[in-house]
Amino acid sequence: MLMTPTRIGDICTIAPSKSELKGYHFKDDTLVSFLPMEDLTVGLKNVIPVQKKSVKDVVGSYTFFAEGDILLAKVTPCFENGKLGIATNLQNGVGFGSSELIVIRPNLQRVIPAYLYYRLQDQRFKKDGRSVMMGACGLKRLPKSFVADTCIYLPSLSEQQRIVDVLDREFTIIDSLKESVSKNLENSVAFYRKSLQKALKPKEGWKEYSLEDACLESGQYGMSVPSTTYNGIRYLRITDITDDGNLNREIVSADIDSIDKKYILQEGDVLFARTGATVGKTLVYESEMGKCSYAGYLIRYRPDPAIVLPRMLYYITHSSDYYEWVCKNQRQSTLPNISARLYNSFIFSVPSVKEQEMIIPVLDSIYLKCKELNDYYSKICILCDDLKQSLLTKAFSGRLL
Repeated sequence: MLMTPTRIGDICTIAPSKSELKGYHFKDDTLVSFLPMEDLTVGLKNVIPVQKKSVKDVVGSYTFFAEGDILLAKVTPCFENGKLGIATNLQNGVGFGSSELIVIRPNLQRVIPAYLYYRLQDQRFKKDGRSVMMGACGLKRLPKSFVADTCIYLPSLSEQQRIVDVLDREFTIIDSLKESVSKNLENSVAFYRKSLQKALKPKEGWKEYSLEDACLESGQYGMSVPSTTYNGIRYLRITDITDDGNLNREIVSADIDSIDKKYILQEGDVLFARTGATVGKTLVYESEMGKCSYAGYLIRYRPDPAIVLPRMLYYITHSSDYYEWVCKNQRQSTLPNISARLYNSFIFSVPSVKEQEMIIPVLDSIYLKCKELNDYYSKICILCDDLKQSLLTKAFSGRLL
């Protein structure tokens, strides 16, 4: 393999100009493809937008792309999750999408789009990109200049195609396995939520409350400051909360000299994620997590212990009814979001605190059994992703046979 490092910006156009549309001679009512951010799917090479909009409705507000362009999500967590694809089968050959997309147009005389697509999946690219992202809290963005300045090894077109063919074949096998495991994982999560729903079905004597009325303090947004090296007070961000309501292992602090005490969490505080793919997720703060503050894309609620216990509220917000409410109430802009005002209006029913104390151990048991199953399936999915990264490393270091 010819191992010549080449800037992506020298073999691609980054963010093509909308002035190119003049060559298409579209009428205002001409339909073109439209791609919302959530439709850019992780792990799907060919992106076929299903939505259509008229040219007059998209030209001034959205990012322009054409057939064969590579679409890269620049906003976290979408970038870190690997939202990336090649625009395919576009209505009238062009499309528009979220302003959070970086459009990369390969020079077909130098690089095959699928080769570059695989190269941008490499963890090295994500790691380097993460270090230069700019912005506050959980919504940092990748500069276009980083993509342009990234150097890749560029073999001949025939060698690029050989690498693409091998990766296509191997990734198809891995994806088939992962799809099967992911389906089992989805079924496990659905079973967990339905089990909670059954256990939490209102019975005689249960009382109905809004989230606002059931809390001593409601709808408190966190700090809008960036993160820095851990200094003894952990800074909880929207990306730190796992799907099952725990914390990941990435420990950072808020980059601020002094933290107002209103942003310091107390035992039993419940955090709600308010935007992005994580909207609706919740976390109950416990003192064993250490001293913590929280970021602006999280909303804090402090349950009234005379009405609802924190752990009870946690299980209520993991039931199928709750997630149906989240899907119904999230507002769409660039990213899905639910405001504190909307969360305040969430209605649920609970028994007396004494009965809650009896129910919670039963719910804990359901949680632990499902978590064990989820951990098993998740481990297999991680192994599949690791195998992909191993193949990518070989492919772009000249060791793929």
